[in-house]
Amino acid sequence: MKVLGLMMVRNGEDRVARALDALQSCCDEVFAIDDRSLDQTTRVLSEHPIVTNVFKVDPTISQQDWFFPESLGLNLLYRMADFSVPDWVIFLDDDQVIESRENPRTVLAAVPPSVVALLTPVVSVWADPNYPLMVPLMGQATSLQGNIWRYCPGLEAGSKPLHNGHLPVNIDRFGRIVRLDSITFLH
Repeated sequence: MKVLGLMMVRNGEDRVARALDALQSCCDEVFAIDDRSLDQTTRVLSEHPIVTNVFKVDPTISQQDWFFPESLGLNLLYRMADFSVPDWVIFLDDDQVIESRENPRTVLAAVPPSVVALLTPVVSVWADPNYPLMVPLMGQATSLQGNIWRYCPGLEAGSKPLHNGHLPVNIDRFGRIVRLDSITFLH
């Protein structure tokens, strides 16, 4: 079973290595988009052993936040996955980690073939000392999100410029989406 990790990151030198270490426990390789980073993100990605493919966007294009719509990046990652043809895809934000009571690969191997995507808990553990006023606002809430799916050709991202889910919008054409509580994403 081949598991591919996907990630978009911008100026994440202080957090991306932790996320990549988390993916290393369950993925065979990680493909990433380095979106105009000005810090050492490029170096961290190039030196991490799990990262095998990085699309680097030139930072001289623009430093405006969200210069490229998020949907464009997601669709690019889905097309990059077409060159890997994994069995499963795990999308991880550069400030997330995965927790699981058992090995995620074992969990994925036991998922019935009719299931193409998993909704897993995402737990907010916001505690950024640089933004203390955000702590009460962000809180420690839990939501269900689709960060794990079976690879299928032709997957598509949502069309919003920002705040699309990571789960491809057309994944349900290929099978069922179910909830799985044994894998948790900490954000």
